[in-house]
Amino acid sequence: MDVSVRLLGTPAIGYRGEWLEVPAGKTSGLLYYLAYQGGWVEREDLLYLLWPDTPQKNAQDNLKQRVYETVHERPFAADLESERFRVRWQVSSDVETFRDHITNGRWCEAAQQYRGNLLEGFRARRMPEYEGWLEQERRELATAWREAALRCSDGFVRARRYTQAAELLQRVHRADPFDEVALRRLMGALYRSGDRHRALALFDTFAELLHDDIGVEPEQETLHLALHIREEQPLEAAMGERETGPRSRLTMPTPTTPFVGRAREIDALAAQLTDSACRLLTIVAPGGMGKTRLAIEVGRRLDPIFRNGAHFVSFADVTASNRMATTLAVALGIQLSGNREPEEQLLGYLRDKEMLLVLDNLEHLLDGVGLIADILAAAPGSKVLATSRERLKLHPEHIVDLSGLNVPDEASEALQEFDALELFAQAARRARSDFSWNDGGLAAAVGICRLVEGMPLAIELAASWLRVLSAREIVPHLERALDFLETEEHDLPVRFRGIRGVFAGSWERLSEGERSATRKISVFRGGFTQEAARTVADVGLPLLLALVNKGFVRRESSGRFSRHVLVLQYTREKLAEQPDEQAESLERHAMFFLGLAEESSPHIRGEHYLVWLDRFEEEHENLQAALEWLLDNNRGLDALRMVGGALGDFWGRRSYFRLGQEWSERTLSHPSAQERSKERARVLLGGLASWGDQVAERSLSEEALAISRELGDKGGISEALNIQRVAH
Repeated sequence: MDVSVRLLGTPAIGYRGEWLEVPAGKTSGLLYYLAYQGGWVEREDLLYLLWPDTPQKNAQDNLKQRVYETVHERPFAADLESERFRVRWQVSSDVETFRDHITNGRWCEAAQQYRGNLLEGFRARRMPEYEGWLEQERRELATAWREAALRCSDGFVRARRYTQAAELLQRVHRADPFDEVALRRLMGALYRSGDRHRALALFDTFAELLHDDIGVEPEQETLHLALHIREEQPLEAAMGERETGPRSRLTMPTPTTPFVGRAREIDALAAQLTDSACRLLTIVAPGGMGKTRLAIEVGRRLDPIFRNGAHFVSFADVTASNRMATTLAVALGIQLSGNREPEEQLLGYLRDKEMLLVLDNLEHLLDGVGLIADILAAAPGSKVLATSRERLKLHPEHIVDLSGLNVPDEASEALQEFDALELFAQAARRARSDFSWNDGGLAAAVGICRLVEGMPLAIELAASWLRVLSAREIVPHLERALDFLETEEHDLPVRFRGIRGVFAGSWERLSEGERSATRKISVFRGGFTQEAARTVADVGLPLLLALVNKGFVRRESSGRFSRHVLVLQYTREKLAEQPDEQAESLERHAMFFLGLAEESSPHIRGEHYLVWLDRFEEEHENLQAALEWLLDNNRGLDALRMVGGALGDFWGRRSYFRLGQEWSERTLSHPSAQERSKERARVLLGGLASWGDQVAERSLSEEALAISRELGDKGGISEALNIQRVAH
């Protein structure tokens, strides 16, 4: 259904080529709010906004009835969706378009899109909470429009389109006659367009308004500008760089290689940094994940948005936090004097600036990040984009956890369009000018990118070996050792010449307790739960959180925890350096998952078997690792109990027939599993080695029947006879 909503200015709903004005009230308030939010809205929020003083049960009934009537009585709202706890009306709106223009720096389009205050003329009678929400959003949108209009007018002035600049600035001035910055820009645009008398009349009216209403004089900058106009002098000196001159020059570095991919991440980061609620955004990831390159690209994207530009400052080589202020001041070109502390001079310089500070590599200076909080407090027009291997732990901090480049899965098509493959090809062409996707190279490159989970540095280091190896030959080397991922390129920082060096820097910043925890949890395969970490590795939630913050552990959307595959390889090496700790951890891991298998046995054939099958699917790698340990440590009876119990049922129900057959045969052939035990019979009865093979089923069931009769196991006898009947 083609429905659009106009929320800026007088509200209206566009439907079938007409604009319909819905009478003010709770129905229109509901529709406009849903259109403004653009997604699912919790019913509780709607009750709070629309019926704040009504008993909850009555309010719930009111909302239910209102939604029903709206859907069935208003054709344009037929797509209004309602679920038990939430409501959604997905329609296009001018606010959505306005925000998109702002996010992407299309200032003139944004200024034109803004036709007036949000829901102009709408009265939220008997809805005080709605009225409060509306006033807050009106202020934020008006502020964003003012900024867009000023930036658009700056562009008009630079293009010598002074009349258009004056027309736009006149709108800003009418919206707030006390906005002195807009007034000065309007006076300058009028003067440059040849309308000197109007510029001076505007100043006189403003000065009189200030005197009569609040008893003050215009600012010195305004008085100085008026004097220059009266004396018909050039305005550049009067208005200064802050008003009409060029912004500070771009100080984002220019990388020596093209940037690849990350379009989704760039859009998301840009949107956050243009949101008034976000002033400090930290990109957190292990070393080698591409934090710096991404931050540079975001800085370059947002440079035009900030009046004083975007500025990149690297702290990689700063060894002491008391040097942070000086480093930042020097990077910004501040001439420091010896009379005051560098931090004081830095904050004074930034106080009236509107800039994006891109602060790189802060993880080793966390005891000094209070400087960032001081900057945000002193310079309300500025924002900070930081990169770190762990969060900064500042109150206004918004965190983005960065993962690898997108990697194709087995079902993907157009493989070369994936960011990871594009980066591999770029690095490969630097290693070999004749590189091309042939002789199975593309499939091997996909395997390489999957092995390193899209880590950019690892992809580039792997591709550098194409000078002497084919892509297919790289794969086994990559699987065996981290030392393979190294380079001798002299223009790379030492810490980025090998993956081991990258991880070593992070490892050194862990406490001894964090190192021990990281080693112990390396025994997990394919992720783990909070309960498993506590039981197997004595890692409680606070320690787990610390490892998440420092990039050694990831929390998945499912609530489980995982590690990057190369981080896991590194930490397993560290565990191997502690033989006693390794032996204990592996045993505790095996016992935990043996216990899980035994606990599930009575349930996996019951009414909740699907829940247990899903849990076994999640823990499949851990269960196999536990089984491996049981066999390697002469615990054949325990291995039989695991395979013959719920794990065997899991393999059968999820059609892992070949895997089940392999483990069954291996378990049954183990020396310690040769005795004719109930467990051995149970493995045979599982039929894991013979599903679909009646001859094998008959043979295995006969051995199981013989063992069960010897042991007097009536259940085993019954099951063996049943299998034989089916097999016949």
